[in-house]
Amino acid sequence: MKKEDSYFNKALQNFMFDMASAGAIRALTKKGLSTKDIKKQLDFPTPENIISEISWECLVSEKIVLLEDPKMETPPKKYKYVKEYGKYGKTYLKRVEIENEVIIDKDSYIPINFGIQMYKDKDKFLKKLDKLNEKDRDFILGLPWPLKIVYYKEDERIKRIIERLGE
Repeated sequence: MKKEDSYFNKALQNFMFDMASAGAIRALTKKGLSTKDIKKQLDFPTPENIISEISWECLVSEKIVLLEDPKMETPPKKYKYVKEYGKYGKTYLKRVEIENEVIIDKDSYIPINFGIQMYKDKDKFLKKLDKLNEKDRDFILGLPWPLKIVYYKEDERIKRIIERLGE
């Protein structure tokens, strides 16, 4: 199989899953369902790894998970150009700063290192997860945690997980 064919097939597969179930996956992720629960809810057969990727992208885009420390992060300034007219009717563009719409409460994020723990010693991490109930365990194992500390927006589930794991 040629390299171009594999790119085309991958793009076609991504498009197919995106059209068939990505919206539902995002909505169910926002409701707090785990990858396994989402898979049960879907009408279109979607592999768990695709559900996991779309869920993770949703959590990051909704700023539920931040990949950088929120206390260190300064949001980049955004600009737009506004057409204005000069003294003699000459038009020019003026650069105007756009206020950021999303304000992040920097103290409401909890640092999470599940990815580091999982890849360091998977058996030890899985044994540690035995303290959790099945839904919380499925939630953690259903996401592709990166090999670095991420910051998860504080909610009931993550507080419960951290408390039970003793971190």
